[in-house]
Amino acid sequence: MHHSLALTLVFVTFDLTPCLADAIDGDWCRGPASFHIQGPQIRTPSGMDLTGSYARHTFHYLAPQGDADAGTEFFMRLMNEETVLLVRHKDNKDGPVETWMRCKPVS
Repeated sequence: MHHSLALTLVFVTFDLTPCLADAIDGDWCRGPASFHIQGPQIRTPSGMDLTGSYARHTFHYLAPQGDADAGTEFFMRLMNEETVLLVRHKDNKDGPVETWMRCKPVS
């Protein structure tokens, strides 16, 4: 399977850290980029609304044509209430592990 390394990296390696958060749902930020997850629905960093594979502490989706990241698979794992680790997989290669944080409310 072409994304086995990404799956291993996100779903097994990071499984060693206990997940204390309730669910991956919510708004996540990294620099100026953000995404929103609500159950199996996601609004991608490029603003597309999609359905992905949701499992309370994990999320996976394939960016479709028209998305800025078209053809890229995204694997996410909730690490704690404030942190999601994300790996992008494209062309049989995994990108670096990215740390995303819960977006802070703007007052």
